[in-house]
Amino acid sequence: MFAGLDFGTSNCSIGIINNDNEPVLVPLEDGETRLSSCIFLEHGVIKPEVVSEYELSKRVRAEKASQSQRINSGDKSSNQRVLSDDELVNIVRKQLRKENREDAKTSQKSQSVMEALQSNSEVIFGKEAELAHMSDPEKWFLY
Repeated sequence: MFAGLDFGTSNCSIGIINNDNEPVLVPLEDGETRLSSCIFLEHGVIKPEVVSEYELSKRVRAEKASQSQRINSGDKSSNQRVLSDDELVNIVRKQLRKENREDAKTSQKSQSVMEALQSNSEVIFGKEAELAHMSDPEKWFLY
């Protein structure tokens, strides 16, 4: 008898040559010929974005200076109205939050498996792991 084992990164299967000299997949679990070998673990959780008051005021000052420079230079191409301090603070705060979220996502994606294992206890295997991954692929490592 000849047998072949496919130990893949997400599925495993075993094939044999039967007595009729035909290739056949062997049932492994619950009659299935494919056994999921997926391991999923959750990335670290992205915490709410904290906006540094220092960074906020620094950026608002820079925006005010830029706005003043456009006005003083007589730049007619901008056709923008002068924004109030409150409007500038809101705009800059939104920009900082967006940047913080993007930085957190980038950091999360570069997180190693060991870091993820140390930071959380949820590790899911097999079919359950596949379902978890399909529900939220960005949230999980796939191995």
